[in-house]
Amino acid sequence: MTAKVILRRHVSGEELERLYKEEKCPRTKERLLAIKLYYDGRREKEIGDILGGNIRTLRRWNLPSG
Repeated sequence: MTAKVILRRHVSGEELERLYKEEKCPRTKERLLAIKLYYDGRREKEIGDILGGNIRTLRRWNLPSG
């Protein structure tokens, strides 16, 4: 059984957008985009489709499944 992960929104959407735009590391940038998409209400599968990855990657990152 997988424990439910709670994502605390301690960064505003605007701040997250700024961090994403300024980030140089592709791997970090991808994770920031995944978090932004989650903030925007996207579901796990949809985020995986957008990022061209799979759901296991998102789960390994500990994003909530929504």
